[in-house]
This record gives sequence, C-alpha cells and structure tokens, in this order.
Amino acid sequence: MKLMTSVLLAVSVNAVSDKNTLHTMLFENYTKTLLPFPDDEAIVKINVSLILVKIIELDFHKGLLASKIVLGLSWKDNNLLWNNKLNNISYINVNTEDIWYPHVYICNDMSGNFAVHKGGATIEYDGTVTFHMDGIFQTYCTIDMHKYPFDEHECYIKSCLRHQKYKEQTIQNFSFYNMYNSSSDTWDYKFVVGDVMENGIISAKVTIYANRKSMSETFSHFIFPALLTILNLGVYILPAESGEKVSVAITIFLANVVYLTESAKSLGSKSRGVSRYLLYLLILTLISGFSTFVSIIVCKFYVNETNVHKASVPEKACGSKNKIGIMDKSVQDNVNVEDT
Repeated sequence: MKLMTSVLLAVSVNAVSDKNTLHTMLFENYTKTLLPFPDDEAIVKINVSLILVKIIELDFHKGLLASKIVLGLSWKDNNLLWNNKLNNISYINVNTEDIWYPHVYICNDMSGNFAVHKGGATIEYDGTVTFHMDGIFQTYCTIDMHKYPFDEHECYIKSCLRHQKYKEQTIQNFSFYNMYNSSSDTWDYKFVVGDVMENGIISAKVTIYANRKSMSETFSHFIFPALLTILNLGVYILPAESGEKVSVAITIFLANVVYLTESAKSLGSKSRGVSRYLLYLLILTLISGFSTFVSIIVCKFYVNETNVHKASVPEKACGSKNKIGIMDKSVQDNVNVEDT
C-alpha cells in the first residue's frame, strides 16, 4: 500500500513538473499584447457562450432583470501550441493575466461586472484557449403593462466585443444554454437567440420574454374593481330620502381614488404602453366623482322640495269648529264642564 502511494505521488509530482516545464517553454517568448492571428487569416474568431444559471428577479418598477450568468469565451492562439504526445499533456491552466484574451462583456449590464476579466484559463495542445466567468448582473428590460395582469415584458442579455477601429476580432459562434427552472416562479420565460450583429460594435444577444402566470393571485386583481363598479351603480339606485346617498357616494369615490393611486404605484412608471387596467380604474374613479356630484345635486333638490312642500301645507288645528270659528280644545273642555 505504501509502495502504491509512493508511486502515485511520484507520478503526480512528475506531471506537475512537466506542466511547469511546458508552461515555461510556451511563455518564454510569448507577448500577450500581440493578437493571436491564425496563419491563413488576419482576424481572430471568438466563440461566445452564455449560460443562464438563475433568474433572481424581474423588477418592472426599474425595468431591470437580475440574473446569474456564466460567460464563456473560446478562441485559438497559434502561439500556444505543443505536441500532446510528449509527456501526454493535453492541457494546462494559466492565469488570464498571462495571455492575450478578447474583451467580451455584457454591454447592457448596468453594473459592469464583466468589463474586467479575472480568473484562470485552460489552454489545450492545439492552441484552443477557453475560460469562463460568472456573476450576478442586471440588464435592461422593455416593460409593457398594457395587458396587465396578463402582461408580457422583453429583456435582453447582450454580449459585445470592445469597439475596434479596424476589424481584428469577431464573434464566430454564439450559443445560449438555460439551466434555470421557472416552474416555481411568477413568470414564464421564453428565450430567443439572435444572430451575430456587426453594426458598429460586434454583438449577439438573447431575448427573454417574460409572461405573468395565470394564478389565483392574478384573478384577485379583478375582484376589487368589480366591487367598486357595483357600488358605483348602487349610488344611483339609493334614494335621496334615505339620508345616506351623499355620504355613500363620497366614501366610494375616496375608495376609488385610493385604489387607483396604490395600483399606479405597484405597476410603476416604466411601461411603454398605457395599462388598460389603470385606464379602467381611472374611468371608474371619474364616474364615481361624477356620481358624487350628481348625488349632492339630487339631495339638494330633494331638501328644497321637502321644505316647499312643508310650507304649503297648513298646520292642523287642535279643536272643534263652531259658528264663530275654531274653538281651542282647552276652552271646549271648560264649556263642556260648565254644561254638566
């Protein structure tokens, strides 16, 4: 057992030593400021991959999508080649600070996490260099509340090459992999991978369509507006003689105003279209205000009409009528007593 352990340890030490020797040989005359042009071409072709690990939050108040992404880059460097049959070394790991690497970053990320690349890279014997970076970042979204609470929003994850005066680098392939399971999320996500664009800055993007799921919470948004609609109609049915028509109308109007204000806050102000939900609440509030005004007028006319009616009706006298006129009841009682 000890002999086997010693042999394995010796092999491991030799492998590390061989890799260190290979590293020294490769970087002896290596200059990381020079682009690794292939022999037959004058442009470096880069393969870019995006791996979506998790969507943390869709904030439609700010118009931002927070997610965890792994950005992968791969290209060929002909200055880093060796024969893999020598010592059976097929790859080595190096620091990105020691090699040339393309400046690919998430260009619609507000935090700028991928502007500077840090970490390690893997070099294969054929000159293929790959490395990955992960980070949490926020990308901008186009918010559309027109169909709320069945709204749909568009978000973008866009990777770009740094601006070049002359085209020396390009994105050859762009791939996207989704590892996030949205079954327990509020949103359903659909991903569309776009082509590589070369309009000024070479870029490629993934479009994420977020649709709100139809849940019990979604349909609860219709309950309160429906109740307010019924109560608004009830103001017209309530008779003026009840004495509560104006107070009920004012209470319903204030409830409409409060609900409209809170709904506007919850939906935010980033929507590119007018929300039909808020538009309905606004119309309902205006109708409620009009109902309050009409109720005040109706009750005012009712009070005036009641006062006029009371003034036109003579007071009923308490007594009996004789030849001279109306005799007071107390006098009549005295007369009746004297007669007896």
